[in-house]
Parts: sequence; structure tokens; C-alpha cells
Amino acid sequence: MIWIIVGLGLCLLEIFTPGFFVLLFGIAAIITGIASMLGLPIIYQWMLFIVLCLIFLCFIRKYLIRLLELQPTQIANVQSFIGKSASIVHPVEKNSLKGRVKIEGEEWIAITEEDEKFSSGDKVIIKGISGTKLIIGRES
Repeated sequence: MIWIIVGLGLCLLEIFTPGFFVLLFGIAAIITGIASMLGLPIIYQWMLFIVLCLIFLCFIRKYLIRLLELQPTQIANVQSFIGKSASIVHPVEKNSLKGRVKIEGEEWIAITEEDEKFSSGDKVIIKGISGTKLIIGRES
């Protein structure tokens, strides 16, 4: 039973570590725990655990990492916002990071290079991008 508890603990620990390293030890411990419940002597339990860990690390880990790398990642195309209209959610002032705009259902930090203030509900146009902030201006 101790093998299974340790195995589950290692599997949970994997949440905080990258690379499928701790998870494989956890799975090996769970399998060893099942074997111990079937009456496998302690020396053979340790041998089974070590062999499973080596097999998992040498063969399965490579496959899991390769499988993870094949998954497509979604990249935000924030550049497509330039020239589009947005609405002010929180007032925007020059040199302030408190302003927010809503565009395509998402809320973004908004800044302005102009001296005028933009109030909630105003319609603006996205003029550019600065890091994670949208640069806005008045619609023409």
C-alpha cells in the first residue's frame, strides 16, 4: 500500500515539474504497489521498481516529450488588431496603465500617445502595439 501512496504523491508532484520525469517514477511505484498486493517479495518489488523506472526513462519519456512537442500551440495574432475599432471599458489617459479596451470580446490594457482622455464607452481605433498594451487613438 505504501508503494501506491508514494506513487500517487509522485504523480501529483509532476504538476509542479516539467518534462514527465517525476510522473514516470510515480507510475512505476503504483505498478510496484499492485505487484506487492499480489504477494511479490520486497526484494523483487525493488527490482521491479528499478527496472520499470529505467524502461520508462529510456523509452517512454522520449515518446511523451516528442508527442507533447507535436501539439500545435496557439499564437495570439495581436498585430491583427491594428486598425480595428475597440470600446473603452476603463478610462484611458496619457502615461497611465489603468485604461482598458475591449476588442473582439477580450479586454486589453490600453495606452494613448495623445493628450486627451478617453472615457468609458468611447469608440477608439487601435493604432499600434507596445508589448502587451494596445496604443489607441480617436476614430476618424
